[in-house]
Amino acid sequence: MSNIIINPQKLEEAKQWKDVHVVSDFDNTLTLQKVMAILRDGSYLTDDYAQKATRLFEKYRPLEKDSSISKEKKGEIMNEWWGEHYKLLVDSGISMSDLLEIAKSEKIKLRDGAEDFLELLYRKGIPIVIFSACGCGDAVEMILKERGLDYNNIFYIVNRFNWNKEGKAVSPQKPFIHSMNKDETTISSFPDVFDTVKDRRNVVLLGDSLNDADMAKGFDYKNILKIAVLNEDPSEEYREKFDVILRDDLHFLKELFKN
Repeated sequence: MSNIIINPQKLEEAKQWKDVHVVSDFDNTLTLQKVMAILRDGSYLTDDYAQKATRLFEKYRPLEKDSSISKEKKGEIMNEWWGEHYKLLVDSGISMSDLLEIAKSEKIKLRDGAEDFLELLYRKGIPIVIFSACGCGDAVEMILKERGLDYNNIFYIVNRFNWNKEGKAVSPQKPFIHSMNKDETTISSFPDVFDTVKDRRNVVLLGDSLNDADMAKGFDYKNILKIAVLNEDPSEEYREKFDVILRDDLHFLKELFKN
């Protein structure tokens, strides 16, 4: 399948941009799998975890999708959902060793071209902010570290736990990252990240969901190039929200940053 260039003029302009930073989703964007799916299906948690998590999904997901509910109210709902889900993960026995095992697992596969892309950004000194609403954001950093890709130009805005000395999760850290705040308005809570990117006002955005198109919202950017990474044919909404659609792999990104 070939890539789809929706906005060729913007793409050509982006190849000449200076003072760039990248903001990227993780699951299904840089990877081919979701960490939570592997955690859920791998007998790491108590037997009743999946059933209880499904009940939470059935309760809150319709509210998240309900267009009649304001974004502010949805933010409150999502905080409630995430809070209940993280308590469930703690009660279900999530441990640091579980996440490390998943990070080392061959089940976690980076997209073809992702390793070269991250190395290229590092060599060029271009910061990348990885946003993840995954319930086990601690695993994101572990996954890259296990593959020798945890470069010092990578900044993580993810959901993390507080751990006890035995390596068991005891509570989630705040703020929660979820679909209603997975954007650069949240960056103010991470001053080291903000100080790094505040003067880099040209943004290249990578994501796999329609909501990911808004990850730079709240940041005073000058220019933005939005790139979707998909395994299937894009809907019309994707064509409206993104400038480029990559099919399956990330090799195209080396061309974008080769100058």
